[in-house]
Amino acid sequence: MTAPQADLETLASEGIGALMDRLGPVRAIQFIRLCDSSIADYTAERHQWLASVGVADLIEQAEQRDADAER
Repeated sequence: MTAPQADLETLASEGIGALMDRLGPVRAIQFIRLCDSSIADYTAERHQWLASVGVADLIEQAEQRDADAER
């Protein structure tokens, strides 16, 4: 499901505004650059923490989450 472009632009604008309000302009820009640089490599980190998780573990976690939601 793809969000309309206007919704993505609004989300980006609101997100940057929130960062600017909370962190100030300099720290907000530093954070944005951190997320857009090779310093933060989500793919490599994901491979590290998923290396020890198997399909059976994921199924068990999903079933537990569903059971908890039914309570």
